[in-house]
Amino acid sequence: MARKRWIVPWNGTGKPAIYHCVSRVVDRRFAFGPDEKEMFRQLMRRVERYSGCRVLAYCAMSNHIHVLLEVTPAAEGGVDDAELLCRVAALYGKGGAEIFGQELEAARQAVESGTGTRRQVEETRARHLRRMHDLSEFMKTLLQRFTQWFNRRESRTGNLWEDKFRSVIVEDAAAARVVAAYIDLNPVRAGIVPDPGAYRWSSYGEATGKAGRREVEPARAGLARVMGLGEARVGGVTKWDSETSRAYRNLLLRGHLQGLPQPADLDETLRGRVRHFTAGGAIGSREFIETVFRASRERFGPKRTTGARRMRGRASPLRDVVWSARDLGG
Repeated sequence: MARKRWIVPWNGTGKPAIYHCVSRVVDRRFAFGPDEKEMFRQLMRRVERYSGCRVLAYCAMSNHIHVLLEVTPAAEGGVDDAELLCRVAALYGKGGAEIFGQELEAARQAVESGTGTRRQVEETRARHLRRMHDLSEFMKTLLQRFTQWFNRRESRTGNLWEDKFRSVIVEDAAAARVVAAYIDLNPVRAGIVPDPGAYRWSSYGEATGKAGRREVEPARAGLARVMGLGEARVGGVTKWDSETSRAYRNLLLRGHLQGLPQPADLDETLRGRVRHFTAGGAIGSREFIETVFRASRERFGPKRTTGARRMRGRASPLRDVVWSARDLGG
């Protein structure tokens, strides 16, 4: 029996949650070149606009993908028809939105004429709304639609991805920043580029690329959000300005993270493989992990009394700053 996915205890309460998601190509074969990576990036942005979730960081490699996803709650009062149609258009195009708009209008007219019910209107809207602001639905839509495109292109059938995607709960602030940097450093670890900004199909490469402002804005907004998580900012917003850009680059290239006394050691951590980031169940402060532990008690043995476990091995420079729900070697 497949093990139940780790989900934050406050899921559905109106509070956002962050997950590090990883999916690998079947047989881990190197199937993605520049065209495939670019299509993944474009499709990811379309699903992002449709779902209402926020991509904080990502990287598309030749045989796997990473997405640091913030699952945001729907706005208070819900999604009105105008916003819903805009979201549908982002994923299905103008034609798809027009068809859905006609269906929605027909349902509303039926209510006015007495031949339909309000429930039918809500059921029509729910076909899309139930797929929004949800971790599994975001990844399902993204991976399935990319598979459909890839299979048509390659004249193949069947699964493209290994099993289900993996996910780890990530607390905001330090943990989110470290994981974002870990994701953006994938092509550096693989020896593809010496500088993460030179890799086009990643959040940092996109944010610092030569495309127009409109094209790079989603990547910049995601990384700015990462750098502002857990901190008091004016209006609750962190902009991608020179200060934010410099701070994130220092984290990428020098391992400089506020509150960590040995940035050089963290630099080595981020440039190696860290199992906690992809299989730790949940990572964050000690208090955060204990909260997740208490809400997910059935996942652990009866003798375990605490949830937080110190990072070990390659991840040991993070000990006492970022903790894990699973005891892994690093």
